[in-house]
Amino acid sequence: MIAPVLNARGLCKSYGALQANRDIDIELAEGHIHAVIGPNGAGKTTLIGLLAGDIKPDSGQVHLDNGPISHLGPEKRAQLGLARSYQVSSLFDSFTVSENVEIAISGRRGRLAPFADARKDARLRDEAHAHLDTVGAADIASSPVRVLAHGERRLVELAMVLALEPRVVLLDEPMAGLGSAETAALLPVISDLKAGRGVLLVEHDMSVVFKLADRITVLVAGRVIASGSPDEIRANADVRAAYLSADVPDA
Repeated sequence: MIAPVLNARGLCKSYGALQANRDIDIELAEGHIHAVIGPNGAGKTTLIGLLAGDIKPDSGQVHLDNGPISHLGPEKRAQLGLARSYQVSSLFDSFTVSENVEIAISGRRGRLAPFADARKDARLRDEAHAHLDTVGAADIASSPVRVLAHGERRLVELAMVLALEPRVVLLDEPMAGLGSAETAALLPVISDLKAGRGVLLVEHDMSVVFKLADRITVLVAGRVIASGSPDEIRANADVRAAYLSADVPDA
C-alpha cells in the first residue's frame, strides 16, 4: 500500500464550548483529489487551517510524506511542500499577474527581497509564465491584477500555488463567486493539479465535487460522518439526511 502524502490523525479544535473539529482522521493520496464537504459550520475551513498550520490544534497529529509537521507554522509547511488557497482572493492588486507569481517563486526560494528580484530576474519571469501557461492564464501575464475578472484572479492564485512546487494543495472553495462558464473553465485546471501531488478540496458546489473527487469526506458539526468513494457517499443515507437529499447529485 502506498503511504499517503498527507496524513492527519485525531485532530481536535475547540473555541470555548464550540467543538469545531472532533477527532478527525484524513489522508491524501498522491494523484487524488479528496473533497471535504458539509453544511455551513461543519468545520471544513477549520480543518484546512489545522492542516496548513494557520490554526494550532488542541490535539492530534499531521504528517507530510511520513514526517511530522504538527509543530511547524504555515511558512515552514509551505517550504516543505504544503500549499493552500483561500476563500477570499489575496493577490497584490498593484502588481502585474506575472509579478504576483514571481513573488511566490521568490518566497519558495527564501529570498528576502522578492519583488526586487522579480523585476530583474529573467529566469524568474520565465518560470512564472510557465506556471501561468499551465493554468491557461499566460495571455494575462502582463495585466495588472486590479483589472482582472474574478475567474481570472482564481487562475492566478492557482498559478501561485503551483509556483510553490507543492506536494499537497489545499483548496478552500475555489469556485466561490464564479459563474457557470468560469466554473466549467476551472474544472480541468483543478483536475490537473493532482498530477504528482495530493489535493484536498473544500467546495459547496456538489456538482463540482462529484465531478472532481476521487474520495469524499463528509463533516457535520465538526465530526466525520462518512468517508468513501463518490458512489459510496452518494448512496449513504446519513449524508443524504445531512444535506436534505437535494444537494447530493444522482449519478
